[in-house]
Amino acid sequence: MIELATFVLYLVPKTRYLGGLLMLAYLGGAVATHVHANDGKFFVPVIVGVIAWLGLYLRDRRLRALVPFTAE
Repeated sequence: MIELATFVLYLVPKTRYLGGLLMLAYLGGAVATHVHANDGKFFVPVIVGVIAWLGLYLRDRRLRALVPFTAE
């Protein structure tokens, strides 16, 4: 339910950064749990988090201005 709520916040344009931040925190907890349990499946939440923030990065020009990958 928590993951679904953060995903809904992520989809709404006004709350997309809050949703992305909460999703990142939730998935970070999942990674920490997998690493602590010596489970090798910790890469799945990492990939989901990277894809979510890549989606935000590609959608918003202001975020691309904050984190430039190329020199202008």
